[in-house]
Amino acid sequence: MRKITKNNINLSENEKEVFVKLGINTKSNRFKRYYEKGHLETVNMEYAENVIAYYKKYYHKEIEPICHIAFSNITGIEDVRVIPREIFRSELIPFLNDRGMHDAYADKNSYDILFRDFRQAYTVIKRTRGHYYTNSTELINKDDVERIILKDSKEYILKGSDTANGFGIKKVKIENNLIWLDDTSVTIDEIEQLYGYNFLIQRVIKQHPIMANLHPKSVNTLRMVTLRWNNEIHNVYTFARIGVNNEVKDNAGTGGLVVGVNDNGEFQKYGIIDQEKVFQHPTTKEKISDLDQVPNYDLFLEKVRRLHERIIHHDFISWDIAVGEDGEPIFIEANFSGSSFLNQIALGRPIFGDLTEEVLTHVAENLPKIKKVNVRALSSRPLRKRFKKIKGKFIKAEVELKEIKRKNKKLEQINTELNQEIQGIKNSKLWRYTASFRKK
Repeated sequence: MRKITKNNINLSENEKEVFVKLGINTKSNRFKRYYEKGHLETVNMEYAENVIAYYKKYYHKEIEPICHIAFSNITGIEDVRVIPREIFRSELIPFLNDRGMHDAYADKNSYDILFRDFRQAYTVIKRTRGHYYTNSTELINKDDVERIILKDSKEYILKGSDTANGFGIKKVKIENNLIWLDDTSVTIDEIEQLYGYNFLIQRVIKQHPIMANLHPKSVNTLRMVTLRWNNEIHNVYTFARIGVNNEVKDNAGTGGLVVGVNDNGEFQKYGIIDQEKVFQHPTTKEKISDLDQVPNYDLFLEKVRRLHERIIHHDFISWDIAVGEDGEPIFIEANFSGSSFLNQIALGRPIFGDLTEEVLTHVAENLPKIKKVNVRALSSRPLRKRFKKIKGKFIKAEVELKEIKRKNKKLEQINTELNQEIQGIKNSKLWRYTASFRKK
């Protein structure tokens, strides 16, 4: 029985000895999280020592094998090539991707220009730096925005163009010639207050029944990762991101379901939610093993390789691709970072597969040079700071909108009670008797 208090874990002497010998920091939040979930229950010392030796040999660095131990406890697989989170986020991604160019490629409002000849979600309206556009680059007046939205479709997806991880994605509905967001009628001014200077409104994608099977309320996508290596673009891995709790977004980082996809397009028989294996969808209770193979999977692999050719500053890209109702790929967005541990336990294998040793060796030898000549590529702090600021503003605006809705409901209730009271007075004998006085 693991003894865990709010701020401390009471390890046995044997446990302490094992983790200390492996150089694992038992005070870290990650250790506490893994330990509490039981992901460190079994420790194969030989495997852990092999992991340490492997990274010394190919990465010239001593690492904590905590991710490997957790990986083996969850999947039952021991693979020394699993990539630890701290190396992936702080060293491999900054080496492979120029973070100084992140914003240029991450802005969703540029996709219909950059990837014009690729099938993608249709953008009806986009706002960039306060300007409104339709048809990709046609400037329009703000007064025309509402008219276009009311006329084009009955449902839309609304999202920030410069945010990531599914943040702020909402479904918009058109009813009674009004725009509805979260069951509240809103104006364009109110949408601007929530989303600021940069957002887009797209038509809802009609997805393939295979992808809708587990959770039809969300557009469930394939996260397809490509790597530019040795003058060739490789398909590294794919997993499916599936929404839960009837939400419209599919993001794994906000409690969504992740299901690994094999190289032939077949799904794994299990999924991952919050680092735990599951065998059915938590909301619909549909079995994950009932998922059919991704249709035309070779076409999807080829499409993302072609997409990657358009982006020259980033060598490691995660593509969100929907499966259209006709089985064809629909491009949603590109991401330039992402998770490492979640992906690997969902797939049951390391991120770079057979390229792992080559990638680790090359990065270990060249990372010091990159740090000296390209500091911009290594600096993600301004991006994180900016995202945190945007997220804070959005959360504040959402809280304010909920408060307005609450007050509005209260006013509606008061108004109903007053109308009932007025009607009662009008129906009274006194009202009828005093009618002649009111006419005067």
